[in-house]
Amino acid sequence: MDLKLRITAAALVTIAFLAGPAAAADVQNGAALATKNCAKCHGSGGKGDGPAVSLMNMTPPPTDWTDKAKMSGETAQQLTNIIEGGGAAANKSKHMPAYKNKLTDAQVADIVAYIQSLSK
Repeated sequence: MDLKLRITAAALVTIAFLAGPAAAADVQNGAALATKNCAKCHGSGGKGDGPAVSLMNMTPPPTDWTDKAKMSGETAQQLTNIIEGGGAAANKSKHMPAYKNKLTDAQVADIVAYIQSLSK
C-alpha cells in the first residue's frame, strides 16, 4: 500500500472514530414530544383531528400522519424542514408554527421518527 493511500485511510478512520456513532432517534420520546407540542392540531393519534382544528376552523386540516399514501411522499428531511421552519416555510399551512427555536435537533429527529412510525 503506498504512503498516500495509507495516510488517507488513517485519516478516514480517525474521522469516523471522532464523529462516533450517530444517535438513533427515539420514537417513544418523539411520541411524548408530539403529545406536548403537536396533538392540539394533529390529534393524539396523529390523524389531524386535534381540538384546535375545529376551534380555529383550519382548512385544510393538519396532515394525517397515519395516511400511508400521503406520508410516503414526505422524507425525514422534509418533515424536519416543516417542523423547524413552520408550515409557511414549506408551502404548507400557515397554522403550523416553527419549532426551530423551541426544540433541539435531537427532539425534532425524535418527532420525525415518531411521525414516520405512524404510517408504516
